[in-house]
Amino acid sequence: MKMIKIHKLNDEGLKAFKSFIEKTRSHEKSDSGKLGFPPIAFEPDNIEVISHDKIDADEVFNNRYEMAGYIIEKWPSMSDEYFKNVGVWAWFAAIYFNQLRGKSTQRSEHFIPDEYSPATASQRLGYRHSVREPVFLRKKYDDNWCKLMLTGRKVNKMGQFLESCMSSQKITSSVAVRGVIVDLYQDKITKTIKPGATNKASTTNKKSTSGKGALRRLINTHIPRLKKSFDVEVMDSSDIISSSAPEISSSKWAK
Repeated sequence: MKMIKIHKLNDEGLKAFKSFIEKTRSHEKSDSGKLGFPPIAFEPDNIEVISHDKIDADEVFNNRYEMAGYIIEKWPSMSDEYFKNVGVWAWFAAIYFNQLRGKSTQRSEHFIPDEYSPATASQRLGYRHSVREPVFLRKKYDDNWCKLMLTGRKVNKMGQFLESCMSSQKITSSVAVRGVIVDLYQDKITKTIKPGATNKASTTNKKSTSGKGALRRLINTHIPRLKKSFDVEVMDSSDIISSSAPEISSSKWAK
């Protein structure tokens, strides 16, 4: 156990972290393997204390739902203002980097909030951050939604379902649409994603059932159609599903 106060990476720390990610990704692309991660998050010149609340730097997590719950519990003085602080979330990612790092090191926005990088910030990739987004979800969204987004995968995996959902304002801004997604695509026992929920529908094979009634079709086709005739935001999830085309209402997802 290694209990430490909560810090943020300062400018030097952020530069060092970003430089390391770029270097190791380049190294990996040349088939030279991963570079070992230096103790950036512990070096006094790179960090500043922001809270006397403490976390265990050696804590191990099964998934991001568990990780976010741990951080919220151990950081009771956290306020919404901290979600704008690039340095603190980069520090958390650096503390738990060896857990969060995939088989190949992910792009920098998974470790340093995307607004730190003007070249990609316009793409609004903040939802990809491996620590801030899970904590934000657990602070702001209902528990079933959080379990759908954050469980069923190892802590080093974001997953296509979260990518598809949290990158879409149609979904993030709509309680009704999120409710439909939970009712259709969440396994009622495990609370994880049903297999095939992110499959694409075939545009060449009309007999293929893969992707039929799945998330992409729901969001891009069926919900827009419904909105032409109904105020979806005032409807119950069951009514939205039953009012949808048979591809949704009579699909395996609705059973």
